[in-house]
Amino acid sequence: MAILKLLINLGLIFTVMAIPTNKDSSNDSVQKVDEDSNNNSAINYRLPDNVVPIHYNIKLMPHIEENNFVFIGESNVNITIRHVTQNLSLHALELIINKTVISLFDNNGTVYTLATHNYDNITQILVLNFNNKLLPGNYTLKMRYVGILHKDLKGFFISSYTNEKGNNMWLAATYFEPTYARRAFPCWDEPALKATFDISIKHHRNYTALSNMPIREQSKDYNEDGMIWTHFDTTPIISTYLVAFVLVADYVRVPTKDETINIWCRSKLVPDTKFAQEVVQKSKRLLTEYTNSIYKVPKMDLVALPQFISGAMNNWGLITFLERKLTYNENLDTVFTKLEVAGTIIHGMAHQWIGNIVTPLWWSHLWLSEGFSSFFEIYIFNEIFEDWRITEYFVVNIQREILYSDIGMLMNPITLEVNTLEEIESLFSGSIYRKAPAILRMLQHIITNEIFQSGLIKYLHTHQFNSATSDDLWNALQAVLDKSDAPYNTYKLKEIMDTWIKQSDYPVVHVTRNSDNNKIIITQEHFLQNENKNISDNKWWIPLTFVTQTNPDFSNTLPTHWLKPQDQYITIDGIDPNDWIIVNIQQMGYYRVNYDSSNWQKIMNYLQSDNYTKIHPLNRAQIIDDAFFFMILGEHDIMMFLNLIDYLSEEIDFIPWYSIFQVLRFSEDILKVPENEFLKSRMLEILDGFIKNIGYEEDPTDDELTKLQRTETLKWACTLGHSECKRMATIELNKHFADPKTYKVSPDLKEWMYCNGLMEAKAFTWNKI
Repeated sequence: MAILKLLINLGLIFTVMAIPTNKDSSNDSVQKVDEDSNNNSAINYRLPDNVVPIHYNIKLMPHIEENNFVFIGESNVNITIRHVTQNLSLHALELIINKTVISLFDNNGTVYTLATHNYDNITQILVLNFNNKLLPGNYTLKMRYVGILHKDLKGFFISSYTNEKGNNMWLAATYFEPTYARRAFPCWDEPALKATFDISIKHHRNYTALSNMPIREQSKDYNEDGMIWTHFDTTPIISTYLVAFVLVADYVRVPTKDETINIWCRSKLVPDTKFAQEVVQKSKRLLTEYTNSIYKVPKMDLVALPQFISGAMNNWGLITFLERKLTYNENLDTVFTKLEVAGTIIHGMAHQWIGNIVTPLWWSHLWLSEGFSSFFEIYIFNEIFEDWRITEYFVVNIQREILYSDIGMLMNPITLEVNTLEEIESLFSGSIYRKAPAILRMLQHIITNEIFQSGLIKYLHTHQFNSATSDDLWNALQAVLDKSDAPYNTYKLKEIMDTWIKQSDYPVVHVTRNSDNNKIIITQEHFLQNENKNISDNKWWIPLTFVTQTNPDFSNTLPTHWLKPQDQYITIDGIDPNDWIIVNIQQMGYYRVNYDSSNWQKIMNYLQSDNYTKIHPLNRAQIIDDAFFFMILGEHDIMMFLNLIDYLSEEIDFIPWYSIFQVLRFSEDILKVPENEFLKSRMLEILDGFIKNIGYEEDPTDDELTKLQRTETLKWACTLGHSECKRMATIELNKHFADPKTYKVSPDLKEWMYCNGLMEAKAFTWNKI
């Protein structure tokens, strides 16, 4: 009723009537678009291929008024009809469309009359039926409609915050991925159905309007006081889910030196955007160099929103962020927050050069956008801050963690045929954001970074402003590989990579030494939990790299052998019987490695010698994590694992230690069982040596990894009951409250100090708190 009153007040007469699902509604003058949750995978959610959009001219008039958050929209869409038809199918959701003003006309000015229309609540497809046949050619479809400014942070939504003066402020923004553009305007809402867009927004002059492109012009609306139109330049060819617009009232613009990139935020957050500016500018330079491509739109805005459905939405030219993912205050925020902010920004920047220029042909290939951006999040981060060792941190933190989840067919494969809206949404998961970058890192090591880079450039150049499939990527990389002098035995990348992107889970590589002839026998197994043993017998093309005690060269990660799906096993000759062998140099492959007991013993003995640092830190971490994994499966006894990690009392590198922190996360409940007290005691002994090395207080010269290392070490030491660790937390807390100006608390140590210090705090400290 509020909407109807608004329309009458504006002089527009609408009759509101919901359209019955899947029935002709020729007598209805308005269509109400609703969402139905009862999706059925047998239903075809795809639009027919007889119509493609060419250009949208969208005019929006949002009414940001309490209890009446609606918007009026008008769209003129230039379309091409490919085959003779009498109907047009497109998407719409929760829009009230005025049937009486829908018009379709061709280039000759011939107007085609709408006869009937019907709407499917499940597929969200609106079908417009016309009296006459529509011959192949170019047409323009005009529509007017009303929508709701939602508060669920999807589609075209409304949000609020309290500003520095204590006033409640409203803002409007968009979040269209994957299927919410249809909430803002009727459209062909599939990633491959791209078009150019002219966006115009009418708003109060106190608001600033932003969209994908720069402002072309602004003009007053002389019929209404204080209202203006903001018209934006035409976008490049773009998918609907990457279209975006934002309306903010009291935000501040923080430009870079060349003013091509702007950060928009509340005024009090301006000082906290300094780090973001550094990351944005360096990312822009490095992505331009890597892709050999200039930025495709003339500006970029990064907007910090107090409320948002995700960390960021990487619209072309207008990236929207949750505030805490774009701002960093070194006096208040932890190193982990700093890592998150940098990673989120770089991920969004990578989309601007890769994922937005070539989008997936269909959502099944989402990883080409999100997986690649996640890969470059790590790669570019490592280039910007080399001393942070982000690639190694990714391997021990993200890649090793996902190996605990990607088992027993519990995760989707990277590519998956999807149809329903729920299936599309399910793709935005660890398979895409965690596993896909690990697989791309493996591919980069298989074919070398030079070929990987050249192949990606070829892929982007061939498909720019278009859509692609996984095979298009493999074809581009294969073309470059075939012309190179890299030794690769003429394998086909598609055959290799399909085993990694189309299958769930990962292989376990078993390494066994034949005592009779000293040959190393290597086999693969699809790791499945016992109850799932009969589900699948997946096999992979596994790139093998290895080093030995006699030749501990961990620098060359090019595969020397392949374990193919059809191979029962392969053998490696010529290794000294007294040598250990370590497979999967620098954990370049996405798999686990299990050795026979003799080789595990040789590795253990070597780690406990002064030469342990000759094993690469990533492989020391791998050895710890794989040994723990196979121990909890019952393939090794607990004493073997404890003897293996004894060497950590001498370890000073953060990367192997992070494997122990991962172990503690997964075994925290196990350590609480009284029968496992000896395991807890051994862990405490190992942590004790490391605490003595790293200390309880930060040093001004500490780098980010050292700070992170100390935080994790103290957290786990106190969690396991390390008495000195808890005592020091109490001392530090008491000192701080006795003289807070002198004894300031590092953001990274605040949680450790408060959580543990309070357990034995004095009354004075409690009262202060």
